[in-house]
Amino acid sequence: PEQADVFVYFNVDAVAEPGWNWLTEDLAGQPFLKTSPELENKVKEGLEQMKEGLQTLTTMSGIDPLKDVHYGAVWFKVNDLDKEDFELLVVVDGNFADGFLDTAAPKLDLKESKVVGNKTLYMGDKKKGAAMQVGNQIVMGTTDWIETRAKGEYKAPKIKKGSQLGRIKAKLDNKPILVFDVELGGAITKGMEAKVDSKSAYDILAGFESFDLTLYADGIDFDIVARSKDMQRRYALMFEGLVDMLRASQSATQGLSKAVIGIISDDDPAIDTDARAFLKEKDSVLAFVLKHTGDGLFKLNNNSSEKDKTVALQLRAGHLREILSPALPMLIAGLAF
Repeated sequence: PEQADVFVYFNVDAVAEPGWNWLTEDLAGQPFLKTSPELENKVKEGLEQMKEGLQTLTTMSGIDPLKDVHYGAVWFKVNDLDKEDFELLVVVDGNFADGFLDTAAPKLDLKESKVVGNKTLYMGDKKKGAAMQVGNQIVMGTTDWIETRAKGEYKAPKIKKGSQLGRIKAKLDNKPILVFDVELGGAITKGMEAKVDSKSAYDILAGFESFDLTLYADGIDFDIVARSKDMQRRYALMFEGLVDMLRASQSATQGLSKAVIGIISDDDPAIDTDARAFLKEKDSVLAFVLKHTGDGLFKLNNNSSEKDKTVALQLRAGHLREILSPALPMLIAGLAF
């Protein structure tokens, strides 16, 4: 679509199989897990449940979700927030053989179908949604949007520099993991004005013309075009504060790990026996934390402009985990456990 309130792109190839390998090989193989049978069993149980879920998806769909899905993209547009009138388009690109949807539709409870143009459309609940296969892509969404494309009546808009599609294309050309683009239309901002009680919250939610969050293998981009210079200043402070917190979370994770490991003796009789066994592997614990965090000194390029009413922050490091670390929530969970 030429314009949507929200666009989301997710690069499944970049995350699914590498993430699964990390869980099953890197995390599950850590020496410190073997010191606590209870913790090791919880990890094993969690992985088994995930395997069962993946197997169920494979059985239902006939594809391997870790290897056969390449990316997904979602367009969402609100016509009337009060009436819950919206339009949706979802595209999933993958290794879908000819006739894949014909076989998968009954398993996905898409039992009604009709031919539009030269495409078979499978209808969802109350016929408000439909799905069709176009080559190696599954296209789903609001019936009107799908039927227009099935009839061949849809003409792709020209991609103009600075437009929503222009911004999205520029992001996709750089092979991101995730693109989250918001350009709220009048229907949704008007609806929010009536529903959001707090002026501060409404200002933040509706004070921009466009907002983009993009994740790459080595960093994050925040791009905002504000509706006024005052809102540009507020967004700039808000996101600069977020960057400061991201820096602090990295150094705090490393610092907390070192402090706790340094303070606690692994032969302290006052400490639970299982915990003492865990602490005997403190070197591997610390190595794991340090591997999956950074020192908070990631590079920041701030190209924001009050004159242009823009906030443009680029965060870069050797790896995304040096900015958004999985070790912090894991450390908190471990301390709680």
